[in-house]
Amino acid sequence: MPHLMIEYNRTLPLDTAALIRRCHAALTDSGCFSEADIKIRAAAYDDYLVGGKTQNFIHAALLLMEGRSGDVKKQLAEAVAESLRAALPAQTAYCEITVEIRDLAAESYTKVYCRNEAYV
Repeated sequence: MPHLMIEYNRTLPLDTAALIRRCHAALTDSGCFSEADIKIRAAAYDDYLVGGKTQNFIHAALLLMEGRSGDVKKQLAEAVAESLRAALPAQTAYCEITVEIRDLAAESYTKVYCRNEAYV
């Protein structure tokens, strides 16, 4: 934990590997998480509307175990948003960037480790 899921329009020319590294650094630098616990993925969309138009967007959802203060969540959201903004190509005329923080309830979250000793 945490999980950061990034969605964006495929026509936005992003270097997703660099974007993921920036976000990973921001979350690590926050001091809230162990580097080994951070999980980030990005998905591009072909079909989308933003305000009824096909304009550029990036949306990130950061899933956290419940219990962090509103101030900490706001700081994390702003750090992720800035990382996303910094990853935009210089020639990008317009892009809507949004970040949401979601709390996960410990009693309903499950994590399973799968390990095949033949390949370790």
